[in-house]
Amino acid sequence: MKQVCEVSQPRIRIRKEKVQMEAKLKDKDKANAILVSCNTLGVDLVIIGQRRSLSSALLGIKRSGSSGLKAFDTAEYLIENSKCTCVGVQKKGQNAGYLLNTKTQKNFWLLA
Repeated sequence: MKQVCEVSQPRIRIRKEKVQMEAKLKDKDKANAILVSCNTLGVDLVIIGQRRSLSSALLGIKRSGSSGLKAFDTAEYLIENSKCTCVGVQKKGQNAGYLLNTKTQKNFWLLA
């Protein structure tokens, strides 16, 4: 993705970061660590992978844990709480395209 961005927009500086965290952290702690890193680095755009089934995405149902309560979705939290633009990306099948989510556009279908 970085190479594609650099080829298509050579004047824009592209940088990818991987935030290292402890394995025992909860999902909300992971999302907060990503938000802090984004604010520290002055990030303009965050692209994050998102895993949800299509039916739950269309119905707006969150994943439920073993207790039956709504589980925390890291990507959704980042989309709603980041100061910069955040895009959640879900791949749908081998040739089915991608489902994109942002704060203003939910379930935007992209065939690529």
